[in-house]
Amino acid sequence: MSKLSYYLKNKKVKLLLPRIIEFEWEKHKSDKRKETLNTLKVSLNIAKALLQDEVINLENEHLASKLVDRHYSILNSFFDLYARSVENTSDESELIRRAIEKIPPFHRNLNQMADTIFLLTVKEFCLKNKEDSILFVSNDGKAFDSFRKENFALKNEFSAFSNFKPLVFDEKNEAEILIKLLRNLEEQFGPVSSTF
Repeated sequence: MSKLSYYLKNKKVKLLLPRIIEFEWEKHKSDKRKETLNTLKVSLNIAKALLQDEVINLENEHLASKLVDRHYSILNSFFDLYARSVENTSDESELIRRAIEKIPPFHRNLNQMADTIFLLTVKEFCLKNKEDSILFVSNDGKAFDSFRKENFALKNEFSAFSNFKPLVFDEKNEAEILIKLLRNLEEQFGPVSSTF
């Protein structure tokens, strides 16, 4: 997170958080915390079995819980410090049209209302703001897969914005996504200063 903080502190990058994402984060963060904690516990149990080390025992549960709590505390602070909330002002008729015509991310059978509101917020921001570069980051490869396909709806819809670049991941692992995002930022803005 410190490398990402560097780009944000030095005003090279702005973190825009559509309001719908804030609502989704608040709604799911408790479940996500439990999922992260369970993953960490499984990893610690595997380490215990592989190392055949009795030192790795019930303390793991306490340690895992502390690590996960610290991680989510850092994430919350990070969003509080750097994220700028962006409101969607599109009218409902655009949502309805996209749903009826199955325009991505409404192209699947699931209700993709939140993803579509998120996408329309990003599009609205692109129309209203003349940023040098807009990086769209999502780990929902299913909803936003059409950004990666030639001549497909979302790619065509956003082609007018030459400064727009989608980074869509299939990974759910936050660390892998952060590593790929940082590589992209380093390519675009140069490496993090050694004095940081």
